[in-house]
Amino acid sequence: MIQNIPIPQLDTWKKNFADSSLGNETKSAVVNLSILKAFIADAEKNTAFNAIRIYFIRYDDTDGLNAYPTYIKPCIKGINLSQVSLAFVPVKDFVPETLMGEDIVEANKILTLAICHPTLDYNIDTITNTPIAKGTGLCPPRCPH
Repeated sequence: MIQNIPIPQLDTWKKNFADSSLGNETKSAVVNLSILKAFIADAEKNTAFNAIRIYFIRYDDTDGLNAYPTYIKPCIKGINLSQVSLAFVPVKDFVPETLMGEDIVEANKILTLAICHPTLDYNIDTITNTPIAKGTGLCPPRCPH
């Protein structure tokens, strides 16, 4: 899911990840190359873009977490946070030697590629009423082996 999101939404996702006592089952994430290229093309519209920051996040109820639990797993039964996912954001003025740079913010929003967003990153199969990935995913629940 590529979209401009309000900064507080990304801050909430990052804060949701911060509690290490919740454990982590996520082994990998995957992004279709066409989606990654589209994200980079959108980020390149800002001439200062020269890197991508990857945040570790967890979605919560406000993101529709429980809509399709077979698509993205909750972290622990009874806690309304997802397993760990990733959010990519464009960075400007990145200095490779120091790894410093600033997330690009425009009009209090930040361009974000959120991996496996619980309600925006899939279509619904109208026959089986199950989610079909649009091009990003997490393992588990969708593992290659």
